[in-house]
Amino acid sequence: KMSHEIRTPMNGIIGMTKIAKMSLDNREKLEDSLNKLDMSSQFLLALINDILDMARIESGKVELIEKEFNVLQMLDNINIMFAQRAADNNIDFTVVKKGLTGQALIGDELRITQIIINIVSNAIKFTPSGGKILLEVLQTPADASRHVNLEFIVSDTGIGMSEDFMKHMFEPFEQEKQYVRQYGGTGLGLAICQNLLKMMRGTLTVKSHQGEGSTFTVRLRLEQMGHIDSE
Repeated sequence: KMSHEIRTPMNGIIGMTKIAKMSLDNREKLEDSLNKLDMSSQFLLALINDILDMARIESGKVELIEKEFNVLQMLDNINIMFAQRAADNNIDFTVVKKGLTGQALIGDELRITQIIINIVSNAIKFTPSGGKILLEVLQTPADASRHVNLEFIVSDTGIGMSEDFMKHMFEPFEQEKQYVRQYGGTGLGLAICQNLLKMMRGTLTVKSHQGEGSTFTVRLRLEQMGHIDSE
């Protein structure tokens, strides 16, 4: 299955390169070939990165780098990353923050960002023009300790998922068969998210109905700097 996924964009790259070489005197056709070549290259790079990530996770070679980070800054970066992309697709993308104190948290910012980016990217991919995507971020105290509960809730008005697919959605290379040709993708993103969250002792839950959209909820328990333990 992995071999097939790699071969598909590679064939596109080889084919478009040949067409480009034969179209040096036809600027319009040359430009079209180069654009398609760029798209296939980007897809192949994303696929390779996902495969390498999955391989590292399965071999136990992924190490979390936990250090101080600013959730508000992280969310601003995510908003900047997706605002224009959503607008280009005529999708209303909104970020809502509740209870965020602005104090630094301890965690692997890169991996947390990777998880949220993956889920929001899927939401944009599977939400048609005129749809809505909401990213809600909720922070609440965790007991009397200096830890906090952090929730990232991504809800969309997209095409949703079937019950049958949802039984296997966290398995590597699993994709909704009826949408593979139309939407593409590697089928590794959710498997990577699920495995990373297990490493962080977090959870990922999903609610979805075909034609009614999906809601992904990421829950993490992180240490907050600046609070003194009450014990």
